[in-house]
Amino acid sequence: MQVRKRFAYTLYWRLSFLLLAFASITLLQAQKVPFENHTLKTGLPQNSVYDIKQDQQGYIWFATQVGAARYDGYTYEHFHISNGLPDDEVNCLLVAQDGKIWFGTQGGIGVYDGGVFDQYTVEDGLIDKRVDGMIEDLEGNIWAWTAYGISVITGDTILSYSKEDALTENNVQDVLVDSRGRVHLATWPKPGITIFSDPHNYEKLPQEEFIRDIIEVSPGEIWYATQGEGILVKKDQEEFWLGQEDGLEDQIVLCLLKDRMGKVWCG
Repeated sequence: MQVRKRFAYTLYWRLSFLLLAFASITLLQAQKVPFENHTLKTGLPQNSVYDIKQDQQGYIWFATQVGAARYDGYTYEHFHISNGLPDDEVNCLLVAQDGKIWFGTQGGIGVYDGGVFDQYTVEDGLIDKRVDGMIEDLEGNIWAWTAYGISVITGDTILSYSKEDALTENNVQDVLVDSRGRVHLATWPKPGITIFSDPHNYEKLPQEEFIRDIIEVSPGEIWYATQGEGILVKKDQEEFWLGQEDGLEDQIVLCLLKDRMGKVWCG
């Protein structure tokens, strides 16, 4: 009887161990992400990808160090200086409301309408040839920032701003276009905020704390994440701060997100 009990006990634990091992393996397999890798070998012009965007037709665009690529789900089409880009090193991409693709490069901006390229360079009025980022406002104006300030392309006119006028510093950390069409820019390493009501008019607001991120929580209510003083909240003429005394874990806030349920997440 004792032998049978020992055998049953041993068999129970062995089966339990096997079931646990099988469950662990199944869980690990379920957690695997089915990555599909796209590299130079599969058709990219180069392996360092700086930006990715999807256009209105569904094509995926890649910005790389040696040109841009458009992917249709099967094959790649490459775009270089020979196609009309001002430079082969593409830093950023923008899909505009009218469907045009904007390329911020080391040599200026290229704009592709599906057939031909237009270019904007320093000779046309850009504040610097290296474009690090771009955003479109509600009126269709394109704001392009560089290490030497920001340029606004509005129709056939280019307006440029730097620390000599609208900006606290030439380097732009973050940009937001709010629901009212205002453009908010945060600069570094000298902290400051500039709010443009349109491409010609602005309010310059120097800050003691470095702004890391900007979001709009409700129409006209803007939250600015700062490096050491918590969150600056601006709404119309009202301004106040949120910090540890209000429940923040830390005064250093690096990023913000408003989710679909209306909650604001603070990193």
